Amino acid sequence: MRLFSIIQDNKGIAIVAVTVVLVVAALLGGTVISQTSSDIQLANRTYEEKQALFFAESAKEAAFRAILDAGIAPDGSLNFANDTQPGETQPGTVSGQTLTGGTYGFTVTELASAPSQIIQVVGTGDSGTDRPRQVTVLAEVVKENVCVWNNAIFGGSGNVGGVINGNCAIHGSVHLLGDGVGEGSAAIEALDLNGTALIHNNYEGIPPELLAKIPPMPINDDGLSSLDAKLRVKNGAVGVSGNSEIGEIDDSTNAWKETMDGIYIETNHTDTRWTGTSVVDGVPDPSRVQSDNGTEALYDVGDAVSMPDINDPYYDSVTDVQYASYTDFFSQNSLHLPTITLDASTSAATTVDTYIQTNYPTPEMQAAAGIAYITNGSSFTITQTTSYGQVNSISYNPTAAAGVAGLTISGMVMIDGDITMGTKQTSISYSGSGTIYAAGNASGDQGDVSVHGHVLPATTFPTVDVLGLVAKHDVLLATGPGDSNLFMAGAFFGANQVVSTKQNQIAGTFVCQYFDMGTNVPKIYQVPDLMNHLPRGLIGSEPIWVITEFEEKSWQADFI
Repeated sequence: MRLFSIIQDNKGIAIVAVTVVLVVAALLGGTVISQTSSDIQLANRTYEEKQALFFAESAKEAAFRAILDAGIAPDGSLNFANDTQPGETQPGTVSGQTLTGGTYGFTVTELASAPSQIIQVVGTGDSGTDRPRQVTVLAEVVKENVCVWNNAIFGGSGNVGGVINGNCAIHGSVHLLGDGVGEGSAAIEALDLNGTALIHNNYEGIPPELLAKIPPMPINDDGLSSLDAKLRVKNGAVGVSGNSEIGEIDDSTNAWKETMDGIYIETNHTDTRWTGTSVVDGVPDPSRVQSDNGTEALYDVGDAVSMPDINDPYYDSVTDVQYASYTDFFSQNSLHLPTITLDASTSAATTVDTYIQTNYPTPEMQAAAGIAYITNGSSFTITQTTSYGQVNSISYNPTAAAGVAGLTISGMVMIDGDITMGTKQTSISYSGSGTIYAAGNASGDQGDVSVHGHVLPATTFPTVDVLGLVAKHDVLLATGPGDSNLFMAGAFFGANQVVSTKQNQIAGTFVCQYFDMGTNVPKIYQVPDLMNHLPRGLIGSEPIWVITEFEEKSWQADFI
């Protein structure tokens, strides 16, 4: 009975059990609370770190935007990285910028400029905790010089009459502003290709005698010969009809590039951009238009480029003087001659001799003007040295060889009137580097440049010999009776228009308000090296750099 009584006596067991349960629950609860607290702390820490990283990434993007806004200097360097800009504590550095919940800053360092322009961007972000982050990026600044002379044709307004007919061929870039063309206008095309007219990205079909006078095409990253040709039209549509084409279908068996590097038309997607019989529902026939970026890209350089104007204020970096106009600059720094014809006769020598005897009749007057003059009655050489040491010189021999006249040019020569070069029977072989500006006069000469014979470099254009021809009015190439099949190499500027007709084969660039290649089968071939060898005094020769993208090469995030 006693044993049974003891067994039955379980008073207090419940208290013990409850106590054990409470202790276990407390331990488990403490563990859960501790784990939850740790999870919350970890989540907060992760959030703060991610937020700081977000601020650091924002700093990187802000750095890219700052580089774009500051632009590129004429020498190709980055203004933001090398000159103190608004908001910078020193070149390339911005700090203490605020975003909701934190701050950021960044530093840009230009590491290399050639062959590629490489920058280092260090962006820092702080979300207000003790865990700031840093992002370090190495990127290539992909840029392009969109200077007007970096084209086969640059037009302020476009082409005369709206149509380029026949077998006209443009090999290289075309850049048209379409000034005065209503945006999206389907009635007025900035460029209208018809017949078998074309724009190509190579020298296919160039005559060997012209090819021998220019450097070979550059080689692109894919190992193909290419002109890196692009078509840009700021305002106005592009018409494609008949068998005309822009770019070609890629042919892997060729050693040159067929497709265009890019096509950029109009500033709004809603504007009409393509017209013509080879266009259906606003889309050109792909067998007629081939470009690496398709056919839908908008004009991509904003207001960076404008048509050079001979009446606009002009800054000359050589003399470090701001002139009232380009014409004023050229007039004050050039050798002046009257209206002149360079042909097979003694006409040019007679013109120059009369000018010298009228204006500088004595050796003392010639010396005071810095002029040295030699003539034998048929040929002449006249040289002027300016007060700052620039040598302006022109020499002409109408009978340098059978049917070939010799022209030597240096510096800047202003023709106070018109200049006519060559005849059906006379070719001109030029040497040296210089610009001739036909500026017109009060007697009725408008300032035209007329060419009626071959005009080619003695050696290689433009790396050795380069000639710039500037007209206050028109450049007229092979527009006379009997002119045909002319070969030329040069940089041609017409303040009004450039007209090229009658099977001309031209290496170089046209810059003008309007261009007219609508008669017979003229051709023009861009020479990319021209941009690096522009002659002294050529209007619009300043580089215009634009950044097309930032290509990130490496990315690294760190705690700081």
